[in-house]
Amino acid sequence: MNEVEDRESTNSIISPRFLVTVLLVAGGIVSIGAGFLIGIADNVPGIALEYLGATMLVTALAYRWQYSRKFRVLVLGSVFSFPVLVILENVLEVAGERSDTIIGDLLGVLGTTAFIIATFLCPVGLVVGVVGSLAGKLRVQSA
Repeated sequence: MNEVEDRESTNSIISPRFLVTVLLVAGGIVSIGAGFLIGIADNVPGIALEYLGATMLVTALAYRWQYSRKFRVLVLGSVFSFPVLVILENVLEVAGERSDTIIGDLLGVLGTTAFIIATFLCPVGLVVGVVGSLAGKLRVQSA
């Protein structure tokens, strides 16, 4: 291979990091879809697929981060948003049950969305943030 061909192959449109990000997002979407198809009501494989999909999506977001500071922000955001989302879910559910209009149905959907975010994304964000923060610290110490 000559120098021009080597330079063209390294300057391709799709970088390896972009490809990994796309594969993580696609895998996360497929995993979440498969989890819903299997069912998550007292079904361990379905719940595991949902957590796997959420982990892949959060990892796709944080894959390019190189500093542990961003991962610490992810950890703090996950820790502090969990109780807020749980309280928000309860408030929205109660408000939705008291209203007989379409607004009540909308509040119920928003409450369910807050519950799903609190139970799936907050723990996954915590784990990805802790692992990424530790990996960033180890990378800095070894350099």
